[in-house]
Amino acid sequence: MQQIIVIEPIVTDRLILKALVKEDASAILHILSDRETAWWSDDFKMRSLDEAIDFIDWGNEAIDVIHYGLFRKESEKAIGYIQIKLPKCSGIKDARELGYALSKNFRKQGYMSEAVNAICDHLFRDESINRITLEILNNNLPSLGVARKCRFSYVDEPIEKKHKRFLDDQPVDLYVRRRPDTDMSLAA
Repeated sequence: MQQIIVIEPIVTDRLILKALVKEDASAILHILSDRETAWWSDDFKMRSLDEAIDFIDWGNEAIDVIHYGLFRKESEKAIGYIQIKLPKCSGIKDARELGYALSKNFRKQGYMSEAVNAICDHLFRDESINRITLEILNNNLPSLGVARKCRFSYVDEPIEKKHKRFLDDQPVDLYVRRRPDTDMSLAA
């Protein structure tokens, strides 16, 4: 029997982060079919409403990942999403990896930093989660800015230990935000 995880809404000063529904498929398609937004993966570029609905359903199953839609308080239209990789997907029980995308119409306004900070605060309410990670290509300046603004620290890894982007095997850099009360001498 499949475990049902409730994706509880998170409210910030300007945003509501909540589960995506099928009615959000058009907005998600708009975001993830845009070359400027989905530049990081030709393999992932969305092409149809059915693909957007499948993406929403996958995030709502909460088996491999959870998707939080980003909504401005004054609008019903999704402007982006945050994906949280669950242990079944990542293989790591005490950490969660985030991925995200934001409509180009809402960039450089602090929305993603606001959302990532809220998600981190929400995740750290679970005492079994000790760190949250981001994997970022070194030329992805917007994501590097989010990492900096959200108190993620770069982890210096040898090139052979770095994960590779599935599309073209480019190495990605690891950034970590640790639970605020984690003893740094114990965290590796």
